[in-house]
Amino acid sequence: MGDKEPPRLVQYRDEDITQTIDLDSLFTRDITASGSYDLGGVQATTLGKLLHALPIPTLLVDASHLIVFANAACAKDKDRDTSPGVVGSRFITLFSNPDVARKVGMLLGRAFADRKPQVTDVGITLGSRRIMGRMHLRSVRMGNRRFVLVIIQDLTPEKQQLLLSKQLSDQLRGAHEVLERRVAQRTAELVATNCKLEKEINQRRGAQEELRHSEDRYRTLVEDSFDGIFVHTNGAIVFANSRLYEMLQYGPGELQRKDHLEIFAAADRQTVERYTSTSGEVEDLSGITDIRLLRADHSTIDVEINARRIQFGGSPGIRVCVRDIATRKRAEELLLHAERTRAISEMASGVAHNFNNLLQIVMSCAQMASAYHRSGSFPLVQKNIDRIMETARFGAETVKRLQDFAKTPTQNGPEGARVFNFSETVERAVKASETWLKADLDRRGVAISLRLDLGGDCRVKGKENELFEVVLNLLKNATEALQSGGEIAVSTFGRDGQVLLVVQDNGVGINEQNLSKAFEPFWTTKGYHGTGMGLASSYGIVKRHKGEIRLTSNEGHGTTVVVSLPATSECAGDPAPPAKREFPGALRMLLVDDMEQSVTLLQEGLAGYGHEATVALSGLEAISRFSADRFDVVICDLGMPGMNGWQVGRAITSLCARDCRPKPPFILLTGWGGQVAEATQMAESGVDRVVEKPVDFPRLIDVIRELVP
Repeated sequence: MGDKEPPRLVQYRDEDITQTIDLDSLFTRDITASGSYDLGGVQATTLGKLLHALPIPTLLVDASHLIVFANAACAKDKDRDTSPGVVGSRFITLFSNPDVARKVGMLLGRAFADRKPQVTDVGITLGSRRIMGRMHLRSVRMGNRRFVLVIIQDLTPEKQQLLLSKQLSDQLRGAHEVLERRVAQRTAELVATNCKLEKEINQRRGAQEELRHSEDRYRTLVEDSFDGIFVHTNGAIVFANSRLYEMLQYGPGELQRKDHLEIFAAADRQTVERYTSTSGEVEDLSGITDIRLLRADHSTIDVEINARRIQFGGSPGIRVCVRDIATRKRAEELLLHAERTRAISEMASGVAHNFNNLLQIVMSCAQMASAYHRSGSFPLVQKNIDRIMETARFGAETVKRLQDFAKTPTQNGPEGARVFNFSETVERAVKASETWLKADLDRRGVAISLRLDLGGDCRVKGKENELFEVVLNLLKNATEALQSGGEIAVSTFGRDGQVLLVVQDNGVGINEQNLSKAFEPFWTTKGYHGTGMGLASSYGIVKRHKGEIRLTSNEGHGTTVVVSLPATSECAGDPAPPAKREFPGALRMLLVDDMEQSVTLLQEGLAGYGHEATVALSGLEAISRFSADRFDVVICDLGMPGMNGWQVGRAITSLCARDCRPKPPFILLTGWGGQVAEATQMAESGVDRVVEKPVDFPRLIDVIRELVP
């Protein structure tokens, strides 16, 4: 140990550093007097043993482009293992194509010159084998000599797989053409069958005409009918069956020569006249409901009417059948109520699922904003705050949609459909999901790459917040399917009058038996980690937009979801807003809400616009403060214990009338959107405008600007 020379420190400049591998430490023997290595003994060195153990062909090429070493894999035939037969030959002789040989020679020279790795895919001949390989060239150093280490990755199986895939594709294309011919043949058969059926139908109509000419048989049929039947000519009833007399509670013969419109409720007579006039154009009418018959005692009965033009006694007439549908309507109402209750339950589950997604975004963005604030990255803080605000708006619109479904919407209901660029919506959804996606990936310790290919003009008409939820659901499902990481590809494009969204992952996939269940509510492959509402909710939203959603999957190889929506040529965007009026100055406002935190935040927000706000935490406190002071605007919450917003509005209106002072604008805030904006109730309470929660400060300021004189 003491006899060894101490190690020398060699100083290198940055420009001297290359990507050459120093194999100096791997050689333990056969060092020549000049300090180089004897390549004849490579196999006995650590490097030689390592290279021989590699299952893929490996070569060493010297500066004169001669192969000086080849491992056993270079000469591995199918049935025997022979010693390498390429040592001593020029490297480019392994390539039969002159252009390929010239290219490889250039890459080899480049590896010697700049000592940087080179990679290329070429056809190469090793012994009796001809393979398609990916060749990696790496500069190595052995003492004072330079070589290039060549490692050849066999790509032949992959190429064979591509050829097999092309062959299968050609076979499928042929099968498709055969299927199209069979469909065309079947269509022709159906057309012929349809013509035959039309002929039979015409023959049957002739037989029915014959039946109508037989008065005795006709009377037998109509008298025994469950429906009330009458015939009128020129408006006068000339025949009525016994069932109609029973329904109307008239005595025998009392309907004869009576105007047929007299037996219907006054509000329905115009409709009946339109469809049962002998001078009208309608030949056959069936299933007109919500018509009321007028009984002799002036009570009414709900009926369905069917009318047909006939010849009666040699004169043109109209035969009218009326069917009592009171029992059926009650049954339909009960069924509708049950279906609506079930639908609300399912929709609430879907809203809860979507809210979990939105809350995840809000929570993650808030955490990231806090972290960026501590580090002083204020632009990133603002970026996450903007994401929180956008997500909150989409959440509010989701709640409004559930409210609208439970109640009939009013003029203050949720925003209707509009034209927008679906690609921009997809991009916003991807950006909104970045924060919680990163947090989930960090927690699971996996990496996922997201590839976007968004088309330019992908305009659709609909509710953007609903389609935003669809994109979030599909991204979340794709992420959860990549249990060990992978890739998600999202693309949008237009084709054949449709805008398509394609979300593809290479995750776990779904087996063929479960594909049909994918859109069923509460069905999931994630166990207790999933709700099973993501695809079900997305399916309902896409269907409401008159679109289609399709899913294909291969277990173990990923899933592809395709959403197709009708494209529109209308211009995207909302109409230009009217010019805003300026405030005459800072306003004094009275804020009323029983939740101190909510009213304090509202006070701070209005103060940011330069307005002074006084807070009242109950309706009685608001009346007291209003009596003792003057305010330019009153903003009051609807749902408060003891005294709600309507009652506060009525009380303030009464105070103003008593004191002969003008009533300030009164704005009512509510979370029960689409249910409280009846005009009469607003007028009686002195409410000038209803604004739905959550409150958007710019929108609230616009409302105040409109109302303040």
